[in-house]
Amino acid sequence: MPRKRGPNRQYFTKDTEDAIVSYNLSTNDIFRNKIFEEKIKFAFEKLVENVFNTFKFSYFDVSPIDVQKETISHLVANMHKYESGKGKAFAYFSIIAKNYLIFHNTIQIIYQFVKFISLIILIIYLIFNLFHLFIILIIYLIVLINLIIHLIYYFIYYHYLYYLINH
Repeated sequence: MPRKRGPNRQYFTKDTEDAIVSYNLSTNDIFRNKIFEEKIKFAFEKLVENVFNTFKFSYFDVSPIDVQKETISHLVANMHKYESGKGKAFAYFSIIAKNYLIFHNTIQIIYQFVKFISLIILIIYLIFNLFHLFIILIIYLIVLINLIIHLIYYFIYYHYLYYLINH
């Protein structure tokens, strides 16, 4: 049996839409702040929370609360673009919030992919350099062994000559 919903469970109502229109028409900052705090802020917070949780955006480097606050800031920054005759405010701001979150989620996915590729390139670079260092070490060892062999040869040769001369 489905849950019964109470009459006041909607967070984005006609009053919220009217408050957004009043906010856009006003030039008085004190009045705008009062309207935002009393009638718009909770609706935006709830809308962003629901959009965030519905679409499961999970590739952000910061906490979900910070992402939601950034999204609310984006909605407030774009509130002036809403025109009351062109559709419902809820639909308009839901789409703006969703597009903002999709864009930034995609950017984070790309960023994490680039970090992963950079790490792979760094590992390959280090392996390549270690290989070169290993080759250089082998060359130095060969030169050192060659030098030791020559020293032994000359030591034996001069020792033999000294022996021949003195005996």
